[in-house]
Amino acid sequence: MGLQVRQKRKPKSEITANTEDAGLFQGELSRLEFELIPQMRRNDRGDLLIRSFINKHLEVEVVFAGRRAEEVAPLEKKLRHMMSRARATRSRLTDQDIEAIRLPVKIEGTWTPVFHRDIQGQETRTYQFFAARWSFEGHDGFETSGEPARNPSRNTMRSTGRVRLSRLRPH
Repeated sequence: MGLQVRQKRKPKSEITANTEDAGLFQGELSRLEFELIPQMRRNDRGDLLIRSFINKHLEVEVVFAGRRAEEVAPLEKKLRHMMSRARATRSRLTDQDIEAIRLPVKIEGTWTPVFHRDIQGQETRTYQFFAARWSFEGHDGFETSGEPARNPSRNTMRSTGRVRLSRLRPH
């Protein structure tokens, strides 16, 4: 019999934009440049998780909250289109081919630690970046999506290259 993890989360229907942002964006907001690649998935909360890189080699998972699905749709569509174009030029894409498909995106958000436990019980901490607002080059210039975090009194903005990148896992 395995261990059961108690869910502390409220049901999705009870979460408002204000309560979600108050939970997600508790710390200082950062504005960073990411390179998103077209490897995406959704979790059980409806969040969109996209594999990305900072400084060309540091791998980070960027999370767009499920309630921002409509706002993130153009970004998701652009990544899917880039992947389709790559597949049209090659019969088979390798992992390296997919990693070479990169979309530069400026993202404002916050870091959240994620703990992974291996079979020996050792925990490893990695980080995800939760996006509040983002911009990328669309078909007609820059397109900005997302919205500022709804808890501005607790958040401050910093433009950063000073994130402790040593805590991220290099690729």
